[in-house]
Amino acid sequence: MFQTAARTQPAVAPVARFIIPTLGTRERDVEIGGAFDGTFDGHSIRVLKGASVTGELGAKIVEVHGVVRGRIRADAIHVKRTGWVEGEMEYQTLTVDPGATVNARCIPC
Repeated sequence: MFQTAARTQPAVAPVARFIIPTLGTRERDVEIGGAFDGTFDGHSIRVLKGASVTGELGAKIVEVHGVVRGRIRADAIHVKRTGWVEGEMEYQTLTVDPGATVNARCIPC
């Protein structure tokens, strides 16, 4: 739907992979800069360029500059031009910048 023509998946930074089944609700802003597997809930979450998330993210605001595979639940989701999302997104507000790749089931709440 929002996918650009024949774009290859962005490279993921070579860092240690964090595997955390579930992290509880956080009241602060969080940036994910490496590879993360699991579920994370926060106030706002930013997935940095070169980062990779496999699992579920939940927050008031989620900003994607890197790669997310799985489910995003947020009041506002913003997929930036370097962002890549595969899976499912539940949101009240969705913004997809030109150049971003979204291959996801989109569910407005």
